[in-house]
Amino acid sequence: MEGLKDLEELARLAGDPGLFERLEVYGGKLRELLSSPKLAFSPGAPVPSKPGVYVVWRGREVIYVGSSSDLKRRLLGDHLQAT
Repeated sequence: MEGLKDLEELARLAGDPGLFERLEVYGGKLRELLSSPKLAFSPGAPVPSKPGVYVVWRGREVIYVGSSSDLKRRLLGDHLQAT
């Protein structure tokens, strides 16, 4: 796979042998995040009160990525009030 060779080359150029493994982990987590269920941005959304990462989309475009120790408070409190 060409992408993996590119990541290996970046790690080599950075002089960080552990960088390739970290990039692989981050890529897997990003795939997991982007394949997660998409919820409507509304007061009735079933958002858990636990830590997590979230993506805000506008159509097919990612407009914001964030994290919180309490997703429900962050999304339904902070973000929904700002709209």
